[in-house]
Amino acid sequence: MKKIGIVFTSRNNYSLLDFWLSSVDTEGFDVLNIDEDSSLENKEEGKQICKKYNAAYMDREGRGMSHNILTACNYYQERNIDWVLWFSHDSFPATDKFFSKVNQIVSTEKFDNFGVIGFNGHHHSEAIKLCEQGSPQINHTGRTCFWGDGWYRNKKHYSGSRPDYSKDGFNVPFSVESVCWFAAMVNVDMYKKCVIPTDDFHLFISWDDIAFQFLSKNVYNICIPSLDIIHNRDVKVSRGYTLKSPSDNGKREFYYGKWGHLERWANKWGFPYETFKDRKSHHHNIEKYKGTLIWDHYNHDPENGPLKTFDILEILK
Repeated sequence: MKKIGIVFTSRNNYSLLDFWLSSVDTEGFDVLNIDEDSSLENKEEGKQICKKYNAAYMDREGRGMSHNILTACNYYQERNIDWVLWFSHDSFPATDKFFSKVNQIVSTEKFDNFGVIGFNGHHHSEAIKLCEQGSPQINHTGRTCFWGDGWYRNKKHYSGSRPDYSKDGFNVPFSVESVCWFAAMVNVDMYKKCVIPTDDFHLFISWDDIAFQFLSKNVYNICIPSLDIIHNRDVKVSRGYTLKSPSDNGKREFYYGKWGHLERWANKWGFPYETFKDRKSHHHNIEKYKGTLIWDHYNHDPENGPLKTFDILEILK
């Protein structure tokens, strides 16, 4: 029985969606594309691409990722599908039968009470090469406002990263502040129960806002390190897009929408998104989150291993 539905959120970047859908075997799982106010010309292109690959096309309801994911939850819930799996356009499943394996594990119902679920991302060129050769290492597994260089990622490639993957616990599903949003998955019921949509964050750090809403309600976000995603930004460059999305100042609005997300984060949560740059500051207001997983993650150094592990993947062993 199919438990997962795939969703994309697109804005004037349909050549990337075309490439993704032509390159990836979605194994018969449904694909929904939600358009985020593209130009009329791009909307028409998007409709034709969706028709070409038998994907559903919708114009957005509320603006921003968290509204889009709610729309996807409602869409799939009407079709008796319990999970929404979002992909960025330059991220690709790298585990054989990825979607069937994800469907299999969520069918066990052991993941129903988690917030955002992410995967083992391969972003560095050497990491991608090893993954493509069938020897993936643990690489990008999470984002953090609080530690190191702001990521959970392999020290081999990024010396500023705080987590030490040689420590116990990183080989099974484990807790993270926020997943690496190359791809992210949520349970429909949990999302609708815990997340209040906002248009404050259109794309950038939108998944972090979703993740922190879960943490504030003491719901864990986790990474599944045995399921691999390749983040291949060269796909964007080959189609005329900027390698680093935020650096395209001239077309930020055209491709991504609202800017100023770091300021809006600080206003909403009461501490800087990049708290890791100055952990000694007394102006972060983290104390108001005592009793929540936000406080727990702030006070847990991932150099010592994950905050919590969940050895619940017997089905893939």
